[in-house]
Amino acid sequence: AGGADEAVDRGVWSLTGSAQLALVFSVVFNSVVKYAVSAFCNKHVGVIVLTVWSTMTPVFTAILSALVLRSPPRWSYLGMVPIVAGTLLVTKSRADAAKEKEESRKDIKGPGVGAGGSDGLSTTFI
Repeated sequence: AGGADEAVDRGVWSLTGSAQLALVFSVVFNSVVKYAVSAFCNKHVGVIVLTVWSTMTPVFTAILSALVLRSPPRWSYLGMVPIVAGTLLVTKSRADAAKEKEESRKDIKGPGVGAGGSDGLSTTFI
């Protein structure tokens, strides 16, 4: 039962035009664009912020799915709440830490120091 032609027929598949477009879109945005954006962000904000924000991928997927594909909301979308809350908490704590670090630098320098040149020395003469 079943010859070589039948085996070949089962192994053949094709994609419709819209499926091909979806495949290209998925490959381009889930690999090329994602890694380019990740590299850019890693250079400018650091690996910790990049890692924390990467957990937002399912959230963005659900939002885009609702907007673009008009998919109805599901109860499982409530899982977004702790993801978003955790991301916001980490981002806020990092911003607060950076602000405290900047304020402590100002306290160490004292008033009037660094008013003139890039080397931290004042270039104003009386």
